[in-house]
Amino acid sequence: MPRSSKLPPAVVAVMSYSGLAVARSLGRRGIKVYGLANSDNEVGMTSRYITPVVIPDLLSSEDNTVDHLVGLAKKLDEPAVIFPTGDAIILPLSRHRDTLRRYYRFTIPDHDTAEKLISKAGLSEIIAERNIPGPRSETVNSPDDFQAAIQNISYPVLMKPIYSASWYLSKMVELIGVRKVIICDSVDELGRWYEKVSRVDPRVVLQELIPGDDDCLYYACGYFNSDGKLEAIFAGQKLRLTPIHFGSASFVKSVYDEKLFQVTTDLLAPLGYRGLFGVEFKKDPRDGIYKIIEVNVRWGLWDGMAARCGIDLAYLAYAREVGLPYSFDPIYREGINWLSSRRDIDAFIDYWREGSLSPLSWVRSLCSETEHAVYAVDDPQPAIAEIKAILREKVGSRLSRLLHQ
Repeated sequence: MPRSSKLPPAVVAVMSYSGLAVARSLGRRGIKVYGLANSDNEVGMTSRYITPVVIPDLLSSEDNTVDHLVGLAKKLDEPAVIFPTGDAIILPLSRHRDTLRRYYRFTIPDHDTAEKLISKAGLSEIIAERNIPGPRSETVNSPDDFQAAIQNISYPVLMKPIYSASWYLSKMVELIGVRKVIICDSVDELGRWYEKVSRVDPRVVLQELIPGDDDCLYYACGYFNSDGKLEAIFAGQKLRLTPIHFGSASFVKSVYDEKLFQVTTDLLAPLGYRGLFGVEFKKDPRDGIYKIIEVNVRWGLWDGMAARCGIDLAYLAYAREVGLPYSFDPIYREGINWLSSRRDIDAFIDYWREGSLSPLSWVRSLCSETEHAVYAVDDPQPAIAEIKAILREKVGSRLSRLLHQ
């Protein structure tokens, strides 16, 4: 469909895998999409469906983020619908909502709701107050809290940042590498890791490790409208992760489960939630109960898979924000896969080395209907860039090692 100047524009920040899915959803419907990123190396920046906007210091500070968003918006003819796709931009958006609402239509909840759910400490409090299934957790804000908390936990235990973005700061990455979570089997190991992370940010959550394989992880995403009505919900089962066991998904299968939907509604509806959401669960093999792990108050990594199955969540949020009709069958298709090829290669290698996935099983898993994170017939450039990156990473690094032997 050709782009129409009559439709309000959209802004996607930033153009990662998830941002690419939003851009394609809206761009294919004739909506002008501005794709933001810190550099033109982001996977979605070559998409035919965006006008790329490179802002090197986009996320360097909240003030910079807001200033750049306002500067972009002033060049547009009317307020744009904004789709944040990462935690680093959520709090600046919600915290400065009063300034930005003049220029943007939001697909995220109000600041208080966002902050409660983004913070793992806040989420733990909500789960405990409402008696919603979740892992046992201890919140740590200081070294003194840490000493008290370790008296109340059992091992193995997971240590997570209260705010995920804090572990992606350059100073933290230098100390611990790129990690979403650290698993510790003893108080000594936990103490060593906490001593490192506390040099940058002492705020962590110590959380019970729920047993079970990676395919016990599930994710429900959807949209609450401005009246607080849950208009759509979609779910998937994570079959492979990278890094394995405690990373993010590389291969997912769509599932339909009313129990999963009910727990999601029980968590979000009483908060008066508005906008897009994603809730991660682990199905505890000890009792078969879905237990809440974390919440995204934004568009997630593979939410675009829902469109392949029958519910275009990105367009639903856009349509409701600008007052356009959009109807769909809430009973979507199950058994459809989502695949990030670049990430799934890494996942396969790790599972294979572990002995839990054979090459034949991996290949067979890729043979059913699949929504690709990057590849699309009508938008080939991101896939071409991805293939080049894979060749540089997988072939170039091996060739370099051989040449230096």
